[in-house]
Amino acid sequence: MTIIKKLYSYLSSPKDSVKQIASTELPYFGELNYTQLDEHYSKEIELDSFRLNLYLGFKGKSVNREEIESIKQFFKCISVFDIQNRVEINNDLNNKGEAKEYADFYFDELEEEELCKIIDYHNLNESKEQQLINKLRLVSTGLYSDDNQYDVVFEYSIEIDGVMSNQILVVYTDINGNIDHISWES
Repeated sequence: MTIIKKLYSYLSSPKDSVKQIASTELPYFGELNYTQLDEHYSKEIELDSFRLNLYLGFKGKSVNREEIESIKQFFKCISVFDIQNRVEINNDLNNKGEAKEYADFYFDELEEEELCKIIDYHNLNESKEQQLINKLRLVSTGLYSDDNQYDVVFEYSIEIDGVMSNQILVVYTDINGNIDHISWES
């Protein structure tokens, strides 16, 4: 094939070339064209045998290749960030922060009979608050863009009588897992 034919062939199919360059396989979300983004994406997955809701939000219609690679890396590392967050939640509990207030809420609001379904009241090796915090499950993770910065929200809750509580312990991080703060929300 001559150089002119190759050039003509290349120029006659620019849509395929652009699509190839601008599309990537995003963990859990599938194929994504990062030059023609929707504002919101959501996906329900199973992680560690529990249901997890994933959210992805973009302020603009496109991101660059470096950003999409960071997003891919983030979603590949959700389990690692979950472990890191749990360490910070435990530190927050020990420092009497939001995690302590979150646990105390349940001891104020639930009857002992209800609490016995969640924790072991006879366990003398671990505080009741620690037992309750250990029952937290990651229920939702959201990654949101804002002018080339990405904020991440990890939402944790406990199960009461087969239903996830509407009381949420939230860990806010950046896309690299650096924790900003922890808050209790409902």
